[in-house]
Amino acid sequence: FQFSHFETFDYILASDDEVLKFLYHMTSSPKHKVKIHLMTHFGHRYRDQEVPDPYYSSTGAFDEVLDILEDACLGLIAHL
Repeated sequence: FQFSHFETFDYILASDDEVLKFLYHMTSSPKHKVKIHLMTHFGHRYRDQEVPDPYYSSTGAFDEVLDILEDACLGLIAHL
């Protein structure tokens, strides 16, 4: 992530709370902070949940992550 992304993009999406906090700490500008969201904030079934890291879990974890991200993307599209 580059600081210039705050000016370039309207939405900055984080996969989990750790990344969300990192992004909030990168800027003190209220104009930038309103662009930062948890990816699942726009979803319906998994609203405001973290996207888990599937790499050290069972193969079913990848399907769960796909479900979470599809839900979030559909919600973001509806929001836009």
